Amino acid sequence: GHDDFDTGGKRGRKDLTVRLVSSLDAVARFLSNMAVSDTAAESDTTHPVLDPLLERIVRPSSSQSGDKSSADRLQFAEMKKTALRIVTWLLSPSPSGAGGTASANVGGSLVQRLKPAYSKRVRLAACLALKHAAVNLVSEKKSSSARVPETIAASAVPFLLATVLEAEKERARDEPPTRLAVAAVDALLAVTALGAAGASASASAAAAREVCVIVRSWWR
Repeated sequence: GHDDFDTGGKRGRKDLTVRLVSSLDAVARFLSNMAVSDTAAESDTTHPVLDPLLERIVRPSSSQSGDKSSADRLQFAEMKKTALRIVTWLLSPSPSGAGGTASANVGGSLVQRLKPAYSKRVRLAACLALKHAAVNLVSEKKSSSARVPETIAASAVPFLLATVLEAEKERARDEPPTRLAVAAVDALLAVTALGAAGASASASAAAAREVCVIVRSWWR
C-alpha cells in the first residue's frame, strides 16, 4: 500500500490484490485435492502447507537459534502474525476462505498436531493457531458461518485437555503453569465457546468446567 511500491496507482494496487487472492486460491485448490487419510495424518507424514506455517509461530529455543538481533526478532514477529492469519484463513468455511475440503484437511491435520505424540513446540504452535482462528473468525460479523467448523473444535477438546493434564502432573505445586498449558487452556476455552452455541453444548460446558477447575488452582 505504500506509494514507493505502487507504480500503477489504484489499478496497480488492484492488480496486486488480484494476484494475491489468486495465489491463496491456488493454495486452497492444492489442499482440496490432497487425499490425506486418517492413518497418514496420525503418522509422521508432514503436511506440506500446515507444518511450515506452524514452524513460523513458535520461535526455536535460544540454543537452536543463537543470539538474535532486534531486527531478527521483529522479522520473526511479522512471520508469526502472517502464519497465524493464513492458518485462520485456511480453516475458514466461509466464501472468503478456503472452505470445504481444504478447511477439513487443514483442520484435521491441525488437530492431529495437538496429540501428545508430537513435540511440545509443535503442540504449542497448534494451540496458538487454533485459538487465533477460533477468536478471530468468530469476531468477523460479516457471516454467521465465518467460524472454525464445530467438528474441528469438538475433536480438538480431548487433546487440549490431555495436554493441560499432562502439564499439571509434571508441575510442582510452587511452580507456575507452563507456556504450553496456558496456550492449551486458551485454545480450549476458545473452542468450547464455539461449541456452547452448537450441538455439542453439553460436552463443551463439561470441558470448560474441568479446565476452569485446573486454572483456578494456579492462583491459590
